[in-house]
Amino acid sequence: MAPYKVVMFRHAEKADNDGLSPIGKYRACMLSNLLIQRYPSMKGIYAAGVGPGDSSVRKVQTVAPLISEMVYLNPSIAMNTVYLKYEYVKAAEEIKTNPTFNNQIVLVCWSHATLPLFAKELGARNVPKIWPIYRFDMLWEIHMKTGILTQIPQLLLCGDSCVPIINLERRERNGRKLNTDDT
Repeated sequence: MAPYKVVMFRHAEKADNDGLSPIGKYRACMLSNLLIQRYPSMKGIYAAGVGPGDSSVRKVQTVAPLISEMVYLNPSIAMNTVYLKYEYVKAAEEIKTNPTFNNQIVLVCWSHATLPLFAKELGARNVPKIWPIYRFDMLWEIHMKTGILTQIPQLLLCGDSCVPIINLERRERNGRKLNTDDT
């Protein structure tokens, strides 16, 4: 009793304050269209919620356009913003055991800091150790039966990369070398 696939992605670009930047709002709208086209039969949408230790609304703002479309396309879709970014173990357990999601597709919008841990908790294999702080442009599709994680570039905005997120000891961004601690 587990979903067929879980599709994970990071919230859209952030503003200097807590919400999404104008580019992030645009990505959220474009991402909604992409996800509906790729996964029209999705049964669940999870986004890390707001609460003690995590006051960021970006995850919920990122899926808001998707939710507003899906309530018309599939009024019975399950939506969850109860779990905070550090409660990924509980969220993963619910996703894996909820009978509503048996052989279905579930989408997860989360914080980059805990996305790799969440993916591992779902049983994904070959998960990059970190989700780089500057990457907003990738989907991680986990085939739940095999644990295979496939990276799918969003390619929604100018500058989005088709290069998968990989584990490297040193990374480069804008010509500057970064240690993995910087990401």
